[in-house]
Amino acid sequence: MLNPELHKTVETDMSALIADSEPEYVEEQMATPEGGAESAFEEEVEQDSAGVVVKRVRRSPDGSIEQTFLYAGDGVLSSATICQDGEVVEERRYDATGNLASKSYFVGEVLQREVDYRANKQAVREVTYLGGNPVSETAYDESSRPTRRVIHREGSRMEVVAYDPAGWVSQRSRHEEGKLQGESLTYNADGQVILQAQYANDQLEGILTVFDGSGAPIEQSSYKGGQLDGETVVYVDGVVRGRTTYRKGKQHGPATVYNETGQIVQAQHFLEGKRQGESIQYYPSGSPSEQAMYRDDRLHGEVVRYYPNGLVREKQNYKDGIPVGDRVDYDHKGRKSTLEDLAAQNTKYIGRGLRVAKQLVQWFGKPFGIVTK
Repeated sequence: MLNPELHKTVETDMSALIADSEPEYVEEQMATPEGGAESAFEEEVEQDSAGVVVKRVRRSPDGSIEQTFLYAGDGVLSSATICQDGEVVEERRYDATGNLASKSYFVGEVLQREVDYRANKQAVREVTYLGGNPVSETAYDESSRPTRRVIHREGSRMEVVAYDPAGWVSQRSRHEEGKLQGESLTYNADGQVILQAQYANDQLEGILTVFDGSGAPIEQSSYKGGQLDGETVVYVDGVVRGRTTYRKGKQHGPATVYNETGQIVQAQHFLEGKRQGESIQYYPSGSPSEQAMYRDDRLHGEVVRYYPNGLVREKQNYKDGIPVGDRVDYDHKGRKSTLEDLAAQNTKYIGRGLRVAKQLVQWFGKPFGIVTK
C-alpha cells in the first residue's frame, strides 16, 4: 500500500506544473502579434479580398519562420505557432473572442504537453505525453487545484486519482479497458486510507475493508461478482462485534453478535436471506436468555426464555409467526405459575408501588408544599 503522507505530498505538488503556462520568450510578441517587436522580425502578411489580415508570418534574420498567426474572418486571432531552429515548439489556439483556449508544447516536433484554459487563463485540463503517447491527464477546478488525474500505464491500463476540494488525494483506483480492475483506495482529509477494495471487470471482487480515522478496521467483507459472498466481520474498538456469512448477496449461514468482551450475545442461522433454524440469545454471563426456532424468517416451533440463573422463565409455541396455545410461565425457582399466581404476584408488586409512591408524596410534601392527606 502506498504511504498516504508521501503520496499526498507528491500529488499535490504536481499542480505547480501549470504555473509556467506563459513562456517569457514569446509572451510579449504573442500578446500583441501586430506590434511591440516588429524590428526583430521580417514579417509577411496575407489579407483576404476585403483587406482583413488572415495570416501573419514572422521570420528571423536568417529567413527561418519563428511565429505564425492565423486569424478568423473577423480578424480575431485563432491560432499561433512558435518555432525554434526550424522546429515547432509551441502551438496556441484561441476561442471566438480571441481568448487563449489551449496550448501544445513540442520537443523535436513531438508532442510533450497540452493545456486547456478557461476564459480567465486558468488551466482546466492538462495532458502530458511521452513519445507522443499520453501518460497523464489532469483536470483542475476554477482555483487551479487538481480534481482528477488519469495516469496511463502499459496498454489499456491506467490509474485514476481523485482529489478533494482542498487538493488532497481522496481516491486512487486502477482501470483496464475502461473498467475498474485491481485495488481501489479511498483517503480521508488527513491522507489516511479509510476504504480498501478490490475490483475485477468493474465489480467488487475479493476483500473490502473499511477503516476508522486511526487506521483500525471497522468492517471487512468478501465480494464475488459485485455481491457479498463469504464472511463479513464488524469491529468496534478493535474487537470483533459481529460475523455474518453471505452467498450471492444474501445472508446465508451463521450470523453471530458479540459484546465488547468477545462473548456471544446472539447466534442464529440464515438461509437465502431468511432466518432459518435455531436462534439463541445470551446473558452477559454466557447463559442463554432465549432459544427460538425460525422457518422462512418467522417464529416456528417452541420459544423458551430463561432467568439469568438458567431456569426456564416461559415457553410458547409458534406456527408461521403466530402464537399457538397458551404460554407457560415459571417462577424463579422453576415452579410452573398459574394465571392466579401471576395475578397475585402482579397485585403484590402494584401494591408495593402504590405504597412507595404514597410515601414519596408524603416525604416530599412538606418541603415542597405539596398538600397531602
